[in-house]
Amino acid sequence: MHKLSTILVQDILLRRRANAVLIAAAVVFFAFIFVSCASRGPATEQRTAPLVDDPIGRAFANRASDVQGPR
Repeated sequence: MHKLSTILVQDILLRRRANAVLIAAAVVFFAFIFVSCASRGPATEQRTAPLVDDPIGRAFANRASDVQGPR
């Protein structure tokens, strides 16, 4: 009986260790993904697409209103 309880304790400890390794690996993996996807530039930098050279694009750039585009 003593041998059986020793085996069970060892099994429990082995499973705990395996779970700890799995959790640590997941944390490292997600930290790597988070750092890899981080922006290289400053957070205040705005990146906008160039406006199309049409009446609507110019009106938007000049903050004008009541402008209709070509039909």
